[in-house]
Amino acid sequence: MNKAIITRVVAGILMVAITCTSFALSKRYMPVSVDPPENTTKAVETTAAPAPEEEVEATTVLSDGTVVPVEKKADGSKEEKTTETPKVTKYTGGALPYFEWAKAQQLSPNYFGESVFIGDSISLRLQMYGGLPGATYMCYGSYGTCNALSGVIKANIWNSIPAGKKRVYIMLGMNDLNRVGVNGAASNMAQLCSLIEQSNPGILIYIQSMTPIIAAKDGTNGRILNNANIRLYNQLLSGVAASHGWYFVDVASVMYDDKGYLKDEYCSDPGSMGMHFSSAGCGAWCWYLMNHCYDPSWAVRTLTVNYAMADGSKAPAAQTVGNLKAGQSYSVASPKVRGYTPNQATVSGTIGTEDQTITVTYTKDKTYKLTINYVKAEGGTAAATYTKADFLKGDTYSVPSPNVSGYTPDRATISGTFGAADVNITVKYTKNPEPPTEPPTEPPTEPPIEPPTEPTTD
Repeated sequence: MNKAIITRVVAGILMVAITCTSFALSKRYMPVSVDPPENTTKAVETTAAPAPEEEVEATTVLSDGTVVPVEKKADGSKEEKTTETPKVTKYTGGALPYFEWAKAQQLSPNYFGESVFIGDSISLRLQMYGGLPGATYMCYGSYGTCNALSGVIKANIWNSIPAGKKRVYIMLGMNDLNRVGVNGAASNMAQLCSLIEQSNPGILIYIQSMTPIIAAKDGTNGRILNNANIRLYNQLLSGVAASHGWYFVDVASVMYDDKGYLKDEYCSDPGSMGMHFSSAGCGAWCWYLMNHCYDPSWAVRTLTVNYAMADGSKAPAAQTVGNLKAGQSYSVASPKVRGYTPNQATVSGTIGTEDQTITVTYTKDKTYKLTINYVKAEGGTAAATYTKADFLKGDTYSVPSPNVSGYTPDRATISGTFGAADVNITVKYTKNPEPPTEPPTEPPTEPPIEPPTEPTTD
């Protein structure tokens, strides 16, 4: 081998060594990112937001709103992959209530066509699934509120919302929790949504809850990115939405298993982060979004609480609460009616997207009887028996004992409080002692009066 060839080989080896060393150092000091950056290769993007396990060509929406992917069988034919209606687990609360997708379509036929979805690689998977008819997606790998506000990846996204869109659905957080913590991420979300609202007058904001992690990967994605903090973050997002007049959409509530983790069958990256979705997970996500739609153009709603008496007696007047928006909570105390108990002491809940009427039924309380017998110590009745039969549990009573000539009662007043039983009391009268008797006195006798003697005459 001549000297020139040897020189080139050695130079090549040195160049490879230098390149590897530089790469290792760059990796060592590279900022931590839980999503693949936007400019990474297709292979890396697939790791963060994997394609379906099978090629999904189309989707079908069943009558109940369930999204069913139509997939190829081994022989090349198509079959519908059915899924059950997801079980909703309330880990957050304060979210838009259930509303049938068929009714939403009647009110807004192009509901998702009027909507924009902003998100990270998790929402990229939803975009790939394609289960929301006509939706526009502005989703990027490694995206979060931090780099959205700083202009990294997508500068001024609040000025990029396509004209004519009525609503923005936003889900961000997995790339923020480890960077700025739970409170910081929630604060960032409030700031970002405010910018979107200010730059797009009249647009509606729908904050989606952040979705959970499978059990096997909980606590492996950094110090803060875990299920406990995700639930806390979602609670803060619910409060952010409520305080700004935005809407909170708790999509995570159909993702949890019975122990509070992401369902394994909903996860497409169990060997990595354990957060991205399979087709089944995207189907559950779409089902929730489609069956929890709302637009204020559908009008505010009224709650009416009617009252009825089980025994047919006169009931209190109905109460109404107007100007309720979908998802708004209400609490109406039932009026107090003596002698009756309502089946709901307080009517509370969350209004849906239609007027609601609730009936509270009153049942008559059990009454108790007070009986007081008045007897003489030597036997016999001292006075007429006292009876009253309309006492309720907790009622107090105070009844003075009647006067009986020549007798004294052992209790001057009968008093007490009713429990859950009739009360029977006997008052005993004792005869008063008679005063001592004195012998009768004889009236004084006067001496007999003798007739006057007449003088004698001679």
